[in-house]
This record gives sequence, structure tokens and C-alpha cells, in this order.
Amino acid sequence: MEKLFVIGSGGTGMRCLQAFVHLCAMGMFDDKEIHLLALDTDLDNANFADLKKLINDCYLPIKGQDEAKRTALKDTFFSANIKFYKFSPDYSKTDTQNPSKIFGLLHEDKNSTDLANLLFTKNVQEFDLKHGYRTQTHMGSMLMYNGILEAVNDLNTDIARFLKALLDESQTGTEAKVFVMGSVFGGTGASSIPVVPLALRDAAFKAFNKAALTNIRYGAALLTHYFTFNLASDTERAREKVLADAKNFPINSQAALMFYENDKTVIETYDSFYIIGTENSTYQLIPNQKDTITGGDKQRNQSHYLELIAAGAAHSFFNTNTVNDSAVYYFKSIDQTGALDFKDFINNDTFIKRFTWFTAMAFLVNWDNTDFIKADRNNKIEGETNYHQLGKEEVDALKRYFCFYLFGFRDNAGSLQNDWLRQLHRSAGGNNNLLFNPDIFSENVANIKFHEIFSNPKYKMHNLDISWGFTSAVGRTFDKFKDTFVKNTSHVSLNNLLEAMIKRMYDTLALLYKF
Repeated sequence: MEKLFVIGSGGTGMRCLQAFVHLCAMGMFDDKEIHLLALDTDLDNANFADLKKLINDCYLPIKGQDEAKRTALKDTFFSANIKFYKFSPDYSKTDTQNPSKIFGLLHEDKNSTDLANLLFTKNVQEFDLKHGYRTQTHMGSMLMYNGILEAVNDLNTDIARFLKALLDESQTGTEAKVFVMGSVFGGTGASSIPVVPLALRDAAFKAFNKAALTNIRYGAALLTHYFTFNLASDTERAREKVLADAKNFPINSQAALMFYENDKTVIETYDSFYIIGTENSTYQLIPNQKDTITGGDKQRNQSHYLELIAAGAAHSFFNTNTVNDSAVYYFKSIDQTGALDFKDFINNDTFIKRFTWFTAMAFLVNWDNTDFIKADRNNKIEGETNYHQLGKEEVDALKRYFCFYLFGFRDNAGSLQNDWLRQLHRSAGGNNNLLFNPDIFSENVANIKFHEIFSNPKYKMHNLDISWGFTSAVGRTFDKFKDTFVKNTSHVSLNNLLEAMIKRMYDTLALLYKF
């Protein structure tokens, strides 16, 4: 089984990892073991928390409660076996809470004071690091590099276990592939991406007394400025000392790309760079945001379609075997109208099929009148007896997953919440700009019909044919699914019963949605 290594760095990296996990759930990484490392300085960040819930509380329990029995599968949803790791330098202690403390620049003598003032402004020396590096990349790279090296003093840490898995894979005789995702205009991502290969190399030597990591190919998705937020008030600036300023993101992006193009170390350590951005950087990740949120549990930025393009870049990298002598830069153009196509994310036939089937699957799990699993467990599917003993824990995990994916969370008024795919639809400008029929993103639940997943004439032919059955459109669709499930597919024994049922539902959707 091939092992792939993926690293997301910073807030943007966390959302890119969420998109990558959704690709795994769609079945885009068949028969793969994914070692996924979340690298962030802000452990309390809500996007980081959502990623952990998506993996630990949803994806992994779907594959079974017993970690030792989880395995990669083929031609099904949730096929990749994910190993999840997380790392954040500890900035909660008194002696690590700001750069001045870390560097030992305590102003005990004139030389120390002069050095501190030469390298950093007073505000940079004193701002709280718990919410990230706040675009201070000149300092953040050094801190992240040293943070990783210090962390491997304990071989039981997540970063040490990730490193050991990478080291083992690199020594099998096959090329190990590592893909890194993050922004180049912010703090943590921009600081970490250039130093990740060197930090992992030196940490491996330190922790395992091994020569430098060899036989490893690195790629990265570099996201340039693609969103904005409100300017901080004078009061907020005085309180926080250092804050990111969205108006500087374009120039930050330009400076970063100049660095990536010219820095000898970066060029020699990375094989491929995928440059991803948009000329429109007025998009607000947090709608109607008033205050500047530096981090913590209040920073829950909504997802953007560019993050799925970044995850698609990872898929491209892992499926490309060409080794480059020095860094090669990849770019992609999309339709000037703003309308996105499947090929803009992953340009192969498998993606459109599995993305479509998986989205339809959401309606068969989390939609009250088409809850197929509930119907089966309650003996409501005539001719089907294989899945009555499904475990509640696994089923609840599957339902939680599709809540994160499309819909299911409801506010006190009972309306649908904007979850991942619905957020991508908003980021693309709504209407017909994102792949599927905009009705499936409607707040009016009566408009949501999973058999009419396409409205674009280019793909409308692939909609599910329900020209027979009962009077209700939903009823006809649901009954056709049940009939196909029972009569045209068969049970396959897998390690856990839910995975067996998911495989059969996958096969049913493949029969119903004609491509």
C-alpha cells in the first residue's frame, strides 16, 4: 500500500486539509495510507478544531472503532486510511509567550537591547504568539524550525511519530512524497513552507540518529491572497501590538513568490510548486465580520473553492512520477466568467463521478425522508437483511461527516447551515458557478432534490432518471435507489459492517448516475 504524506500549515492550511479529507471521503485516494500533519501555532483556532472533529469524530470512526483494523479500500467512499498528526509549538508558557522571551532578549544589558532593536520592532518583540505569527515571516520561519527540532526530543509526540513514518517510507526503496499546503501572505503558513523540508531533515537526524532524509520528493500548494477582512481599529492595534493587515496581502504575496523563485535552498528542496490565487481578493471568509479576530475559537473562517483546488494540486502531485532537478512552477487558468468546472479541480473522469455520487450520498444519510441507513436498520428495506446490526457509533459518525460536508446542522430557527460545500458555492459567487444545480444549496428545503443534481446542460444528462414510481419526486427517487440496491448489487464482507454498506451504496449510485 502506498503511503502519502500531507502537511497543512496555518489557517489556510487547515482549510486545505479539510478539502483534502473530503477528497479522501469521495474515494479519490483509493488504496492509500495518508499521513496527515496539521501544523499550526494556534491550537484554539476554530478551523483547527473543525479539522480535528472532521477526522477524529467523523472519518476515522466510520472506518471502525478499532484503529488496528482500519485499512485502505478501493472503489468505495472513505477508501483512504488516514493517520492524523498535529503539531503546534507551545507558546502558553511564560518563557515562550513572545519572541523576546524565546530569543532570550530580556534587555538585561545594552548589547542585548541593541540586538533586539536591530532585528525587531518593540511591538514584534512583545506580541502574543498563541494566535500565530501574524505575517512576521522573518521571525516565524526561525521559530517554526526550532519548534520542530525541540519537539522531537520526545519521541512520543505527534511530530516525531509523523517523522518516523516518513523516515521508514523513505528507506523502503521507493520514493516518499510529501505535499505541503498553506498561504504565502499570512504568518504560520508563509513562515513554515520554506523551512519544512530542512526542519524534517534535521529533526530526523537529531531524533533517530539517521543521515539526512533522502529519496523524498516535496511539492507545495502556495495560495496567494484570495480573501480580506476588516481593518483593525486603533484600540485593537494597541491591544494586540501586531496584527495582520489585509491591504498588505497582495504585496506580501508578490514578495513571497519572488523569494520562492530565487532562494537556492527552496529551489533545491522542493520539486513542484502549484501557485493558486485570484485577482479578486475582496471575498470575506467571515460574513458580516465587524471585529478583527486574531485567532482562537472565534476564528472560524468559511471555506473557499481555492482550497479545493489546492487539494486537487496535491492529487496531481501524488499522481505525477516525473522528478524535476529543481523546482517547477505550475499554474492553472479558469473560465473568466467565474463558472467553475470539474476539470478546474481535478482533470480526470473519476473526479466528476465520485464527487457527484458522494454529494448524492449526503441526501441518503442526512435527509429525513431519504434516510436509507435508518430505513435499513429499522427493517424497512424489503429483501435486505445484512445491515440491521450496524453500530450506532459508526452511523452517528457518518451522519456527522455529512453535516460537515453539505448540510445537517440547523440553527434555532430550523434553517440549514452553510457547511463545506455550501460555503464553496458562496465563495464561487453562488448561482450556477459551482458545478451542481444551485437548488441543492437552497435555503428552501423544498427545492432540494438529489436526483436533479445538475442544471448545467453539459451535465444534465447524468441526472438520475425517475420516470417511474410513486407520486412524490423524493419517493420515486428513494424507491429507485432501494430497488437498485437490493436487486443489482451484492453484499461484500469488509472489516466493519458500515464500510460494507457504504461500498454497496457506492456501487448503487454508480449504477444509477450514468457517466
